[in-house]
Amino acid sequence: MEDAGYEVEVSSFGNWIPVQSRLPDAAGAPVLVTAVNRFNQNAVFIAFQGYGDFKWYTYDVTKMTRDGSTNNEVGNGWKITHWMEMPEPAEEL
Repeated sequence: MEDAGYEVEVSSFGNWIPVQSRLPDAAGAPVLVTAVNRFNQNAVFIAFQGYGDFKWYTYDVTKMTRDGSTNNEVGNGWKITHWMEMPEPAEEL
């Protein structure tokens, strides 16, 4: 695929894994998640599993605490349904 004269590599970095089938191997590791709310709206964002509590958390820099923590439990009617590993970061040209 070409974009503005540059060759862009398109790769598939993973498949969506239902949370009922399997959870991420490492707690605290960021993954992409897809979630649905009670209005059947969908969202995709970066989240991680808590350490031993089986809850999902997301990074939210708008709610950073004094100790620098940005971990916020996913809630407010959102249910994580699927997850996948993060893609590799882009390489500089």
